[in-house]
Amino acid sequence: MEKIQFKNAYYVKLGRKGKWEEDSIKNSIVRVGWKRQNINDILNNNWKLIESQIRQEMSNPGAAKRDFQMLKTFCESTSDDLWVTFYSSKLWWCRLNDEKIKADEISKYRRTKDGWKNKDILGNHLITNQITGRLAQLQAFRGTICGVKPIVDLNHLINADSSAEYKEILQIKNTIVKQLEKGIQRLHWKDFEILVDLIFRQAGWKRISVIGETMKGVDLELMENITKDRYHVQIKSKASLNDFKQYANTFSNRGFKKLYFIVHSPENSLLNYNQNEYDNVELIFSNRLSNMVVDSGLIDWVMDKIK
Repeated sequence: MEKIQFKNAYYVKLGRKGKWEEDSIKNSIVRVGWKRQNINDILNNNWKLIESQIRQEMSNPGAAKRDFQMLKTFCESTSDDLWVTFYSSKLWWCRLNDEKIKADEISKYRRTKDGWKNKDILGNHLITNQITGRLAQLQAFRGTICGVKPIVDLNHLINADSSAEYKEILQIKNTIVKQLEKGIQRLHWKDFEILVDLIFRQAGWKRISVIGETMKGVDLELMENITKDRYHVQIKSKASLNDFKQYANTFSNRGFKKLYFIVHSPENSLLNYNQNEYDNVELIFSNRLSNMVVDSGLIDWVMDKIK
């Protein structure tokens, strides 16, 4: 996938309180204000006159200078620049085409090169609450246009890349997860049962009952507190493919929202099974469980049990 290349990036607020957001994104344009500035003066590059007008309109000289510079930047921006905004809880980005600024009965505007986009190059939606805080805080900017200072963050976001710090932390996390998998396989089967129960409780689920318990295995019935949906979990230290199929066939039609078959040391027949027979049954082995341990903050618990 070819990366998006850009050296300059700018944030634009599409109208006061976002009044032009929907129109701009739907029609592949970027609307801005500066209604007191004549479009012909802009097209004729009468920048000294325009700067003088803006200085007269604004009492703060510094703010007037910035306002003028941003208008000029918008008008002179090329398709090499990237423009971003926020709409419907997503970050959107575009490039301007190389036509001159225009005006209609609503506002001044420029057309985009190929429309607004709200996905990275891999097709992932750019959800506002999932992007870096340094980018998300652009929403608080009170003017119309400003430069994007964390341009490296934006580059990573658009190109589905990651910072060096993120990559380093991820590498460390993956090492921890791999070691946890080995640690989980060392747990006594009773401690393994407790661990699984703790993971589901940390997720806000409530154990209703212990349905059945045998040597090296236990069945749990859980409830999700808000929806009141019921779930069934079978926990085993060891299991075969036949064990799994027997479980799935036995409990699939008993009114549970979903079934979980959790095993930390599966036989090869089960480990190599490509599950496609049961829609509502999920197999969980120690590799997946170790990620759940990390997410649930239970690393120390496991460490204490295998010390």
